[in-house]
Amino acid sequence: MEPNIIFFSDAGPDIRWCGNERGYTGETNWATIDTDSIYAGKSGIGKLLNSGQENGKNYIPSEVDVSIRPGWFYHAAVKSDSYRGNSKLYAASNITDGKKETYWNTNDDVTTGNLVIDLGSKKTVKFISLQEYIKLGQRVKSFEVSVWKNNVWEEVIKATTIGYKRILRIEPTETEKIKISITSSKAAPLISNVAIY
Repeated sequence: MEPNIIFFSDAGPDIRWCGNERGYTGETNWATIDTDSIYAGKSGIGKLLNSGQENGKNYIPSEVDVSIRPGWFYHAAVKSDSYRGNSKLYAASNITDGKKETYWNTNDDVTTGNLVIDLGSKKTVKFISLQEYIKLGQRVKSFEVSVWKNNVWEEVIKATTIGYKRILRIEPTETEKIKISITSSKAAPLISNVAIY
């Protein structure tokens, strides 16, 4: 068996399912739970798994998970105003491909740029997660996030630095498109992942 492996199921033994496929746990979420009456696949225990038990005997924290199948999260089309050498190796679509070693990148002399994510239809957006390809350094100095609303771009965030990962909370907004504008960067920006929630 692989050393340091963690086992996941409804009853643990190391971490437990959070009780839903929506990607969140209960507001109250105890890491402890009694496992003597639960087992993998037992029905009717979603609420218990989602909240845990305050005085549970076993330390089995919940793990949030979501499927990668279409329909369970946004599969978006992504465009950019430019990318390095017009090579698909650095295309905007890399920011949603789920691969850690791919990224969007501009030519060396370009330190700004726009990424437009088309969700395909109106979705309620609450969070936006941005990641730089940090192996080549933190570069982004400032950026803006806008949503398409009433046929115009409406800025919802103006911020500095991204780094390895930056999760941004916005007022819940219904939109079909999101624009990320890198307004200043120390060198050609490298964005490896964008996720919309």
